[in-house]
Amino acid sequence: MGTGQLSRASALLLLLCGVGCGGPRPSVSDVTVTPSPSPGHYRVEALVWNEAGGEGEISVEIRLQDVSSGRTIQQERQLQLRGRDRVTLVVDVAAPAATYRADVRAEYPPQ
Repeated sequence: MGTGQLSRASALLLLLCGVGCGGPRPSVSDVTVTPSPSPGHYRVEALVWNEAGGEGEISVEIRLQDVSSGRTIQQERQLQLRGRDRVTLVVDVAAPAATYRADVRAEYPPQ
């Protein structure tokens, strides 16, 4: 491989890394579940933040699990994050009366 080919290959690799690495790096914490003001719903709240400077659309999966039966109710949301954003996500999930545990996950790129 000649010097010109190596330079072009290196430039292409850097370009691809820049495209793939330029988006947000979402994280989630402080997940809570409480009865919603809307009857027949439970409110899930979570702090979603971007650990990177990139921006883009992320996919957020909200999962409620009935502690007694193990039954799971799942919803998905799309969020737009800018560099270093912090967003409080609030979602009211339709669910029968029970005691629930909540799990929230975020990913980029959205699936």
